[in-house]
Amino acid sequence: MKKGMNKEMIIKNGQIFIEQRGTFEALDIRIESEKIVEIGKNLQGGEVLDAKGCFITPGLIEAHSHIGMYEEGIQWEGDDICENEPVTPEMRAIDAFYPGDSAFLESLTGGVTTMCTGFGSGGVVAGTAVIVENNGALVADDMVLVADAGMKCALGENPRDFGRKGKQPNTRASVAFLLRQCLQDAVDYKAEKEAAARKGDHFKKIWEWKR
Repeated sequence: MKKGMNKEMIIKNGQIFIEQRGTFEALDIRIESEKIVEIGKNLQGGEVLDAKGCFITPGLIEAHSHIGMYEEGIQWEGDDICENEPVTPEMRAIDAFYPGDSAFLESLTGGVTTMCTGFGSGGVVAGTAVIVENNGALVADDMVLVADAGMKCALGENPRDFGRKGKQPNTRASVAFLLRQCLQDAVDYKAEKEAAARKGDHFKKIWEWKR
């Protein structure tokens, strides 16, 4: 059914996943105006879609991905996971992800209808992730569900790669230090902003984290 159509459709002969029982059962689904309105046996009316041999589940949610950020089959020009600096909390995935990445369609064929996508794990604090609806749109604004869904942070070995570039962090301890420092800077920034608001003073927004 195309988006925006109000026609009625019955999906028949599919094996539907029943969450409460954890089983697949042969049931029909009635859809009206793009919404599931009824599930049962021998439903009638509207256009019929034969789902024989298919398993029907709720749309799957990909909680951690880089789809649209590190594009399928594309090299440096499709790499927007931003691992150039170890601490970049000012970066936003909503400004970088590309709806035309073929991985969106590939994941949709596997049942993934929603995903959280964002920057790579090379940085200690990489920036905010975005949650998008995998709806086939080619305009980013038509896919976004949550613009700033969370801050991507990484510990362990990946961020230590900056040590080979002559930068910090190069040890696990320095990774933890940079994360701690960034979080403390955020606490201080919030306090300064609130103090300026109480006084009615202008508060200059900081667009880039600096050590």
